[in-house]
Amino acid sequence: MKSRLLWKLLGINILVIGVVILIVWLAIDYLASDYFMTLMKEYNISPAAVHRMFLDATHRSLIWASLATLALAVILSFLLTRKVLNPLSQMTGITRKIASGDYRPACRSLPTTRPASWPPLSIRWRTASRGSNN
Repeated sequence: MKSRLLWKLLGINILVIGVVILIVWLAIDYLASDYFMTLMKEYNISPAAVHRMFLDATHRSLIWASLATLALAVILSFLLTRKVLNPLSQMTGITRKIASGDYRPACRSLPTTRPASWPPLSIRWRTASRGSNN
């Protein structure tokens, strides 16, 4: 179960990153390209070859940036998802033990004694209530 959930969460992250990359790609192709063509016409520069070079350079940069971002996102998603899924896996294991009839504590018990420096709760309560009346 743990590995299936891990792969599903990673798949969702990769899908979202892919959609963002696609949106940026299309925005560059249409918006930046139109702006570039307007500048070329305004300054009387032949846009044919320069426009192609602009798009090629932009796409190359976008591909490298996308690959780096995707790799970083996959690594961070994997690490964070594992960190979240480990306690869930432990809870699943403990639940299975309880369902099978094993009621032994799965974790160490907390101390039930108080430090000697702490007064009993009744004394602390009386002291606090007297202090609020003054």
